[in-house]
Amino acid sequence: MFFIFTTSLYNSFDIWSLSYQTAAISGFLGLLLSFSFLQLLNFTNYYQFFIYLCFLSFFHQSEFVLTARFRPAELSFDSFILNHSIEYWVALSISACEYWLEILFLPQIFASSLMWLFTIIGFVGALIGEGIRKVAMYQAGSNFCHNIKTAKASDHELVTSGLYSYFRHPSYVGWFIWTVFLQILLANSICTVAFTIVSWKFFSERILEEEYNLVRFFEREYLEYIKRVPTGSVMGKVSQRSHKPTKGKSKFRKTEFKKPAISKSSIENAYMHGNDGSSNSFPIQSSEVSSTQSTVKLKEKPYLIVPTHKKWYDLKNISDPVLKEAIPSELTANLLEIAEELFNEEVAQFNSQFSGENWKSGILQSGTLSDKIYVMASRIKSAPIHNFSYLLSLIGMMKKSSGARQNTIEALDVMRNLWIEYLLPPKKKLIPFSMQPVLNLPAITKGNKQARNKRLLLWFFEHRIKQLFEEFVALLEKLLHDSVDKVKNKSLKCVQQLLIESPENEKKLLAILVNKLGDPSNKIASQSSYLLHKILEHHPAMNVVIIKEVEKLVFR
Repeated sequence: MFFIFTTSLYNSFDIWSLSYQTAAISGFLGLLLSFSFLQLLNFTNYYQFFIYLCFLSFFHQSEFVLTARFRPAELSFDSFILNHSIEYWVALSISACEYWLEILFLPQIFASSLMWLFTIIGFVGALIGEGIRKVAMYQAGSNFCHNIKTAKASDHELVTSGLYSYFRHPSYVGWFIWTVFLQILLANSICTVAFTIVSWKFFSERILEEEYNLVRFFEREYLEYIKRVPTGSVMGKVSQRSHKPTKGKSKFRKTEFKKPAISKSSIENAYMHGNDGSSNSFPIQSSEVSSTQSTVKLKEKPYLIVPTHKKWYDLKNISDPVLKEAIPSELTANLLEIAEELFNEEVAQFNSQFSGENWKSGILQSGTLSDKIYVMASRIKSAPIHNFSYLLSLIGMMKKSSGARQNTIEALDVMRNLWIEYLLPPKKKLIPFSMQPVLNLPAITKGNKQARNKRLLLWFFEHRIKQLFEEFVALLEKLLHDSVDKVKNKSLKCVQQLLIESPENEKKLLAILVNKLGDPSNKIASQSSYLLHKILEHHPAMNVVIIKEVEKLVFR
């Protein structure tokens, strides 16, 4: 609790507004630190473990404190970063188990004179890692955030001084060192190797995604920063080798990279479609990085009709009318063909710019199914219109993965996020092509060919998204008849969140959810009832609609 009260002296945030959960965790970490320190003063035989607990409690408490110091508006239980993944807790448990198993079955290890050497090396290394991370967080100030941001805040600045003048990701470097050396401190030989490999993979992937967004935010400024300052560890090398074809491998020097730590195409995609203010179209440029020089040359390319840096539904003209009745298909068939041709040309133009240097093409070719799902989702998020084929692939993957339920669950989680965050317009239904004002297009666009093409392309994409969402809903209904409760539970939660966040196909989704009240499994039936209650909390006006659906179920 001392940490919270100390932090409150620096900031104006209300200490009493913190939840009981947050206060309890803070108090527990403080007690854990105090208890472990007292054990060390008593010269316990298990001093390595209590040093380990001191490091753990201080690490998580100080993460909270620095968040309170620089980002008080975002302060919450999550600021302790204790709940970022189940895998983290599993790793901590395995680490503790290995230590105590060695104490029980291999006590001679701790009786060895070399044990002091491991303890000193581990202690000093962990202390250095902790120091690097906390100094990096302090120097970044309000620009540091525990979560990767996909949209640039108005007050976000690029920090290049202090530790950031030596390497671009000092907080990750510090955390990596801290993680590995704590296992050396405990003399955990297995965990030392395992934590090194897992942490290495985790941070290399996170650095890729973070740098992709930073290039979008700061454009040329960050490109110049990449040329001046290395990543700060071998993680940058691994991430580049892992996600690029073997042809034309990057060369490295001790103090700088001759190529950025993320691939050329990701920089092109982020920078050239980054924070452009145009509303209709813009030039695509290609950044060419010489293999012998660390300079970036820009060359103009043809135009794309639709930019990739905005959500597609924000590009629509809100003044365009929506028809009350659908236009007969024979009247719209010709325009639908033109729109489809424009869409295919747009995708082909986009692919031609980045066809040979896609920054994660290696994973798509030879990675695991989970890795492929992650990469496809990443591409859809960056440019859903131009990467529509990956959306089709994800749907197809879910249809074919009935035997591999874990992959189905992973794909389902990814698809839910894509629909809610990137594909479905909030509080609006998707409009089919036949209900767009296609016959009034010449008058709406006033003869402007560019405006006409843009509307046709967006209307066609919306039409295809609506069709694909109907397929997805049908697939959810099929998954809810799976024999495994875990799959059905995931599908139910997906249905509930779609109902809360978007009105698209809500009648069908609600019928699916209500129908599971009669599921043979009591757990699924109970879960359906609970999720319906949660929907009513968000949308009380749906009360009558839900009652009618329940009546249909009861009296059919």
